[in-house]
Amino acid sequence: MATASFALQATVAAVAAALNGVAWSAAITYIVGLSALVVIFFCVFRSGLNLRAKEPNLTFVQVLSPLLPALYLLCHIDSLPVRAGVLLTVIVPLLYGILDLSIRRFLAAALAYFVTYFAVFLLVGARNLDHYANPDEWIVLITLALLLVQIGFIGGFISGLRGSLRRKNQQLNAAMEKISDMAVRDELTGIYNRRRLMEVLQSEVARSARGDAQFSVCLFDLDDFKQINDSHGHPMGDQVLTACAQAVAGMIRSVDTFGRFGGEEFLLIMPMTHADAASIAGNRLRARIAGLQFLDDEGRAFNITASIGIATSSRDASRETGAILQRVDEALYAAKAAGRNCVKLANNHD
Repeated sequence: MATASFALQATVAAVAAALNGVAWSAAITYIVGLSALVVIFFCVFRSGLNLRAKEPNLTFVQVLSPLLPALYLLCHIDSLPVRAGVLLTVIVPLLYGILDLSIRRFLAAALAYFVTYFAVFLLVGARNLDHYANPDEWIVLITLALLLVQIGFIGGFISGLRGSLRRKNQQLNAAMEKISDMAVRDELTGIYNRRRLMEVLQSEVARSARGDAQFSVCLFDLDDFKQINDSHGHPMGDQVLTACAQAVAGMIRSVDTFGRFGGEEFLLIMPMTHADAASIAGNRLRARIAGLQFLDDEGRAFNITASIGIATSSRDASRETGAILQRVDEALYAAKAAGRNCVKLANNHD
């Protein structure tokens, strides 16, 4: 837009020179100045130097930058009709401030445009004192002042509306992200829910089927959890679930996916993990859960334990989703049968 605006101003300057409204030397200098501004801003934005500024868009600077070439050109125009015509194109860049500037900064930019033309008014008058006696000169000056004030308020108002719309969009995006997060998060514990776990598991199965990337899953079940609810109440049961979830979530790798599979069961998906590594991780997490301590309403301490089943993807993973869940569930029941608070590995059925 700046390039198009400057091209318009350059064209008007060239036409004015062709019609003897201004010297060609002044018009060419003006055109070179505008071209230099286009090149400078292009280089600044392409190089990323603008990102170091407090206002990366550099809107205020871009709006004010054409004023110096404009001051030079207008001072070389003696004819009021020609100067007024060129002035119409000179104020066009100010309108681009509507895209970004606040009303205060927009009014400041409008004031800078008026001060520039007022300087032209004084410089032209210094060459010809009859200039001040011409009522048309004063009409143009006063009209410009009133016009710039009106443009300033309208532009600032529109910019304010854009800012409000931008904030509303940011709030909407934040709300959509929250809704999206709620769709895959367990409301109680804050970790992933079963829906998200199944999505990740299916993705791992598909990835494993395309190559030889092996993955493992751990199915946790809190031992005798029903007794916790019966003895200490459901609020304490919720506290236990949340504490266990956060304890495990704080120990897993960034590539792992951990969530609540249902009730007091949790599922951990570990990409690129073979059975031995998964077993070590499972025992470490089992020990972490066993080390948690809770206090009931009467101040009595109690601990919990977890049984863990582990299954690793087979070489033929094309139909692995249901199969690996069945195998890890069998491993979990084996851990329960072995006395709880232990880790059992499932056998691969290749």
